Amino acid sequence: GNIRIQSIELHTNKLSTLPDSFYKIRQYILNLDNNIVLTHLPESFSGMTTLTKLDINNTAITHLPAGFGKLWNLVELNIKDGELTELPTSFWQLAKLEKLDLSGGNKITYLPENFGNLQKLTDLNLHGNSLWEDLSKNPIPDSFANLKITEILLGQNQLRTIPTSITTMNKVTNMDLGNNNLESLPEGLGNMTKLSQLNL
Repeated sequence: GNIRIQSIELHTNKLSTLPDSFYKIRQYILNLDNNIVLTHLPESFSGMTTLTKLDINNTAITHLPAGFGKLWNLVELNIKDGELTELPTSFWQLAKLEKLDLSGGNKITYLPENFGNLQKLTDLNLHGNSLWEDLSKNPIPDSFANLKITEILLGQNQLRTIPTSITTMNKVTNMDLGNNNLESLPEGLGNMTKLSQLNL
């Protein structure tokens, strides 16, 4: 049968990957921080469906498994100061996710089209990534406006424009867009009546 463990601490090691059978350990909290040679998680990792908190800060992971959205019990996900370049299209299926920190040195250039379907998400940090306008992809999809967040933390990216849909996010009190390449501000910015802090 499967092993049941409350928490596993594997931080500050030199792991380069995890065994394929690792998912059989039924656990709730997993810390893989500071494994600076950890380059990927096996596809079988998506079977760790009991996880509620996952910390993979300061690693060399560039991609998450395609089936990452199957971690449907995940409430908190921290991937700061890493090498992540994109989120899998299944990411929106993390229906219980409340906190997502992707800040630091990641290299995410765009968010998946259905990112805004993360209906429980209230705490999001995208500061210090590589979000930028590409001919083929919109870095911030219109669905982003469906999020229930109160802070938009998009500083230190490479954005030239901000989608107008963001101005419909009437719960937002703090918006950080500093250190981007903004060429214009969206029409309707004045409609964000709860906004008390704006950093450009």
